[in-house]
Amino acid sequence: MSHAATEPDCLNCGAELQGKFCHVCGQKAASVHLGMHDFVHEATHEFLHLDGKILQTVKLLVVKPGELTRQFLEGRRVRYITPVRLYLTFSLIFFTLAALLPGATEGMVKVNRTGLNQDTELERRIEGGLLKAEQENEKLGQAVLHNLPRVMFVLMPIFALVTWAFYRKQQRYYIAHLYYSIHFHAFTFLVMTLYILLARLVLPKPVAALLILTVLPYHFIALRRVFGGSRAVTFSKGLAIGVLYWILALTAVMVSVLTILMSL
Repeated sequence: MSHAATEPDCLNCGAELQGKFCHVCGQKAASVHLGMHDFVHEATHEFLHLDGKILQTVKLLVVKPGELTRQFLEGRRVRYITPVRLYLTFSLIFFTLAALLPGATEGMVKVNRTGLNQDTELERRIEGGLLKAEQENEKLGQAVLHNLPRVMFVLMPIFALVTWAFYRKQQRYYIAHLYYSIHFHAFTFLVMTLYILLARLVLPKPVAALLILTVLPYHFIALRRVFGGSRAVTFSKGLAIGVLYWILALTAVMVSVLTILMSL
């Protein structure tokens, strides 16, 4: 609370104040005469409030697969950070680490030329790209990594569409499936971030890669918690969703790689 007296009217919209917050625009009552105490108080409050939200959100995301999505669908949202912010945070951390840590993209894409006939201009351009990619495999990995955020951003709503196709009777509104997709991808990026850190700093890559396998049980548990159904039904639907999504994701990545090869 500021030491200076607050104004009788809202400094943002001019409405007469009836409490600590404006009932018209929601801005907190404040004085035009701010001191260092006000700055420190506001900065501390915002940091602790956001930090608490982040911890609570990440804990629920990791410990109880699907529960964060269910909380949002049931309207309990104020205690958590938004799904989009959660996704952007983890994806930004992952891509930043992947770009900064030396050798993080090593082995991401391995190219072996198969010997195209080169009968068309397209095949000649692809062959030329493959030759350059063999010589500069790390450069290709960096290019793929650069394109991956856009690819994933396109795949998220597609994944939601796939889950809607299987669970539209349980949740007929597409937005529910989009919430699930965003939370699932946020968790995936969190796991991939931990993998990069462990693989580069602590464990051998094959051992660290086991962490990525946690995405599979997470997917099935989250599906059942959000959309319901027996274990058998969840397994069959979850498997179908996973296979379809894997095919779509692989296709999208291959198209991205092909586009990069043609531009090399």
